[in-house]
Amino acid sequence: MKIIEEYMLEYIDGVECWHSRHDAKTTAHYIEFARKHGLLLTGGSDCHQKPLLLGTLDIPDYVAEQFQALEGCGALNIWA
Repeated sequence: MKIIEEYMLEYIDGVECWHSRHDAKTTAHYIEFARKHGLLLTGGSDCHQKPLLLGTLDIPDYVAEQFQALEGCGALNIWA
């Protein structure tokens, strides 16, 4: 995370906090990092695992609501 803070932070708008490979501790760490830096919190909407298991992540509604609040603001750069 230090590399992101030092070199990438000004170029990103959000962090993928929820991912199928993240345990609860990792998710909490990314949430804390994103909030600390005023970044959007995101959850994995793509699926690369085999077998294909769609809809297995429980992502809070407020994650989608962040994007509704930003509608029309331009492009976002999400780090995942």
